[in-house]
Amino acid sequence: MSFLWPYAWIFSALAIPIVLFYLIRTLPKRRPVSTLLFWDQIQPQLRSSPLWRKLRRLFSLLLQLAFLFLLILLLARPLLPGQQREPQTVIYVVDTSASMSASHGDRTTLQKTQDLLENRIANLRASDEALIIAADQTPQVLQRWTPNRRLLLEGVRQLRASSGESNLDKALDLAGSLARQRDDARIVVLSDAVLPESSSTGDRPPYESLSIAPPASRNRGLVEFSARRSRLDPEIILVRARIVQSAGTSPSSEEAKLELKVNDRLTDVLPLTFDEDEPIEKTWRIPETSMARIEAKIVGPGPDSLFLDDSASVDIDPVETLSIRLVSAPNPFLEAILSSLELVDVARIRPDNVTEDPEVDLYLFNEVSPPTDFLPRAMVLIQPSGEGVWGERLPGESEESLVTDWQEENDLLRHVDLDQVVFPQFSRFSLPPSAEVLASSFDDPVLFGDWDSREKWLVTAFGLEQSDLVYRTVFPILVGNLVRSLALSSDLSRSDLPGETESRLQPFPERLAPKEALEDNAKPSGSFLSFPLRSWLIIIAVCWLILEWRLFHRRITE
Repeated sequence: MSFLWPYAWIFSALAIPIVLFYLIRTLPKRRPVSTLLFWDQIQPQLRSSPLWRKLRRLFSLLLQLAFLFLLILLLARPLLPGQQREPQTVIYVVDTSASMSASHGDRTTLQKTQDLLENRIANLRASDEALIIAADQTPQVLQRWTPNRRLLLEGVRQLRASSGESNLDKALDLAGSLARQRDDARIVVLSDAVLPESSSTGDRPPYESLSIAPPASRNRGLVEFSARRSRLDPEIILVRARIVQSAGTSPSSEEAKLELKVNDRLTDVLPLTFDEDEPIEKTWRIPETSMARIEAKIVGPGPDSLFLDDSASVDIDPVETLSIRLVSAPNPFLEAILSSLELVDVARIRPDNVTEDPEVDLYLFNEVSPPTDFLPRAMVLIQPSGEGVWGERLPGESEESLVTDWQEENDLLRHVDLDQVVFPQFSRFSLPPSAEVLASSFDDPVLFGDWDSREKWLVTAFGLEQSDLVYRTVFPILVGNLVRSLALSSDLSRSDLPGETESRLQPFPERLAPKEALEDNAKPSGSFLSFPLRSWLIIIAVCWLILEWRLFHRRITE
């Protein structure tokens, strides 16, 4: 053991006068008494006293010397194993991912980490400084540089496990920049080593890693739960779930189940029978046009290690009515097609009265072009003239032809058969780079557009009057696909879940500990080192005072 001030041992010379004072006996004073009768009666008892009473004076001397030793030890300021002579500056980076909330008995991994961190902070000296960083998705400094142990302990108590993965790379980058503010600052990472595959800590500054790896865990959890309305049929909600289990989960006599509820109604119960480590995936089709709250919950034979992935829920908006404006001269065929669609509001406007309305979901221009810089949410142009976002219409018309190629797997052309479509003539266009050709006639595009951008548009290079009966039959299906793709509630809704890495609870220490990592010598919380050594020395000194006073009192009175 080394000491910060070894010169304090010079005071050990004070033991010499203490021993001398104990060897010196004070001569009793002579006093006249009336009789020695009582003295003669107790003198035999004094001479026959037991050995422990004769050694009591020697024991009191030893206690005095021990008290002197404690005082010298306090002045010498001893260093515990792992402590250094110079003042220490330490940055503690604490993993706060969802896996840190895994329970093992009555304690979570994060609580174990807090115990270890509190133990280390309690052993800091007055000259030491520390800083605490919570390694969440966005690293957060819970306590800046301070030697105050009370403030540091308050920062430790602020640690909370998140609902997803941690970003240890960003946390170490932040710790590295803060470490440059102090000379010889050390970085200490406390984690369960349950890290995503993308975590790479090899190029970071040297750090000390303390792995709080949990024991083999039993866990089944949802790693993905999402829902959206079908783009082909907005009245149908597509629900998808993905469930995994940790490697330490053993089969049970009562298998776990996944309960699916829609608006608090039990819709399905899925038995969870895993094939080794392979996940279970399931998709449901739920008919529902109104607002829907979809919940999934794992019901198992017993509690598992991680509760954050046992349940999930998503909210799906109701199907809304789409507003469609037909920009055309009176056309009974087009008006009949649009009016036959469900959940749409159709109105015809004159070509000379077109204004951009943000409440309109789809404009359909029939052989007319929209105004310049007209960019609505979506528009369909049937043989437009001039130029615009769709490119430029070239002079002249092509001869009679047929569709030779089309994207059968495209959602807009689902159930649209263009195999026998023939048209007497069609227009040629110079396409912009963003355009996608959906159908062509001998390399000449006849159906093209950009339906994946924010401002959607689609162009047909021929008019309905110029097409044959086959195309007039499939055109309503094409329009229906366009309208379904514009369903306002078709966005994917995901539940916030920890993720597969966290739910599997499989530690990977090699991702955390580089070759420069040091070995931790700290004792777990609850050991005698939970108090600083100086506090223990003071407690022992107080106990000595009580014991020595008792012995001295008995020596005088007996």
